[in-house]
Amino acid sequence: MSEKAMEAARMMDMLPEADQNFACEFIKKLVLAWDPDFTKATPQEAKEMAEEYRDNIPENMQGSERYEQAESACDSLSEAVDSISAAIDSINEAMGE
Repeated sequence: MSEKAMEAARMMDMLPEADQNFACEFIKKLVLAWDPDFTKATPQEAKEMAEEYRDNIPENMQGSERYEQAESACDSLSEAVDSISAAIDSINEAMGE
């Protein structure tokens, strides 16, 4: 994590919980505005953002189509990250690293 990100996290930690949630949602909206289809994010970052989105769906909407789509996206991204990691490991092994 960059020094700026750690500084922002420390400052957010000083806020009341409601304001922390607001700041987190604001940052997510900034990231989505900058990279709406996650093409600039790494697979791991995309997975983490999708999980964060899913985890913030209100309890009364869990089980809804929206939640199921978010859950499916998280599962797919998790599988993709695992596959990429396995491919990197195989390449490193083949190269003798």
